[in-house]
Amino acid sequence: MLKKIGTAPVCMLIAGVLGGCATTPTGEEFSKLVEPVNGQGLLYVYRSDEYYGKGLTFKILIDAKEKGDVGNGAYMIIPVEPGKHSIEVKGFGYKDVPGEVEIPTGEFAFLKIVTKKGFGGLSATLSLEPASKSVASESLSGLKREPERFVSKEL
Repeated sequence: MLKKIGTAPVCMLIAGVLGGCATTPTGEEFSKLVEPVNGQGLLYVYRSDEYYGKGLTFKILIDAKEKGDVGNGAYMIIPVEPGKHSIEVKGFGYKDVPGEVEIPTGEFAFLKIVTKKGFGGLSATLSLEPASKSVASESLSGLKREPERFVSKEL
């Protein structure tokens, strides 16, 4: 005979598992832009501190290679070779919209992670929107740096 489990304990378990997957960024707070070195370009990917999707981290992939995760209220600096690159942001329960970014030699590119709720909270999407240097510098203020787990060079 099967025993019924109440919905409250099941909901608490699910919330605990999903909440436990999230990390709070512990890196240094943004203070200034890091300059590109050795003819590379730098890609800043950031995510404002927002309520929607707060407990989730989003994976960043460049040219189909995972570079790390960006949590709520965090940013990441990724050195890249100059030129055009495919870029994706992926998150559990979100539809991702792949894009492209072109980074000139010795230059910066700034991409903001944007979450959009779908109808009734369903079919939410993730996208990356380009930002100007001035807008990004202001938006980065107060955000904490995430470690770039799959990047060969430390900045």
